[in-house]
Amino acid sequence: MSTRFTFKGVFCFTPTELIADVTGQGLPVLSEIVHLKLDPNIADNRYVKLILNGLLCAKYERLLSYNGKINYKNLVNLFHVYLPKIEEQHLVMTYYDQISDQIAEKTLRLQEIAMPNFSPLEIDSYTSLDWIKDIPYPLASILQTYRTISDNEPDKQLSQLLYFFEAFSQFLAMVHLSAWQKSSEWGEVWSNFTNKQEQQGKPINKSLSKPDFGFWNRINNKFRKENNKQECDLSIYTGLGEEFLSMVKSREITEILDECAMIRNNTKGHGVIRNQIAIENLNALLKKLNLLRGFIHKPFASIQMIRPGLGQMKSKYHCEVELLTGVSTPFRKKKLQFTSPPSSEHDFLTSLGSETCLKLVPLLKRGPFMEAYEFSYYFYSRKTHDKVMFNNYHSIIEGSKNYPAVEETELLSFLGNLTDNN
Repeated sequence: MSTRFTFKGVFCFTPTELIADVTGQGLPVLSEIVHLKLDPNIADNRYVKLILNGLLCAKYERLLSYNGKINYKNLVNLFHVYLPKIEEQHLVMTYYDQISDQIAEKTLRLQEIAMPNFSPLEIDSYTSLDWIKDIPYPLASILQTYRTISDNEPDKQLSQLLYFFEAFSQFLAMVHLSAWQKSSEWGEVWSNFTNKQEQQGKPINKSLSKPDFGFWNRINNKFRKENNKQECDLSIYTGLGEEFLSMVKSREITEILDECAMIRNNTKGHGVIRNQIAIENLNALLKKLNLLRGFIHKPFASIQMIRPGLGQMKSKYHCEVELLTGVSTPFRKKKLQFTSPPSSEHDFLTSLGSETCLKLVPLLKRGPFMEAYEFSYYFYSRKTHDKVMFNNYHSIIEGSKNYPAVEETELLSFLGNLTDNN
């Protein structure tokens, strides 16, 4: 029995047994633990411990002590614990163990996700998704659409979550490619990657013409491994702080994305997804989402995705930027300063307080600039000799859009460099 007081001695049934017990077992004379000898045929020791340390703890403490010493009179005459049959005690403890295991599991999940401002009462709620306010808009808007889908349409919910994971994989690959093309090791690293692709029967030119979930995952795995090499210089991720850099080295994130790609491939094999299949796979994806947010929320909360506006050069470049974070539109604006002017035609990532930023390669397209889609982002999907397709995972009205290839010179030049650099 744990107590708030320090008692002299250890409890037995009588003062004589107390002295013998202390002498025989070498127990401490001064202790905040009361030891009781119990008959195992009458009392389950764990049950008695639960009772004495529960709601009646204060009562028993008053009976046992007087000025910090054991009150032997009360111990013998008044200290009674009323117990049910031993079989019933065992049943109570079995149920108690089950409850304790559930509490321990939920506590572990809380530790795993490590979410700021996250209440234990919400641990089984995946639909609130309050954390998306801290991730880039092109990704947050996909989950915002998921949040609007009725629970009576699990097939649509499943599809929307799969869109998110694939888009996240592409976004992460975009960050890696944006950084690594500035590295002096780029040519060798990319050549090794494309050669391995070729050996596996996945030529890089075909993968870039029609990239899929698996291709983006392979890019992420490649650069995650490079980033974890001791000699790797992560300063190529310009303007991004230590919190975010932990994410570009995370093996756990790439494993989650690989598992989600497997779920996607399995669901595609079912043709029309029936409700039960959709619900089972949806629950699996929600668990993956719960794990993923534990690895990405804090890193993303430490950076901003921005679109710079016009500015002027003083001692540094001062400009107003659109903050492309969360789901609120029109985008909020903020004045920032940089050591050199960032282009107003591109999107960037930068850490809070940083004066440098990472220019993102053109795998995302803002717009088209029509009223209904002004704040939509389109993800590069495929190219042919005359068209380039972008997928929109935000708008449920228009899922994709084709552009004439002649309008996509920057994207095609970028893809061409990836194809030729091997």
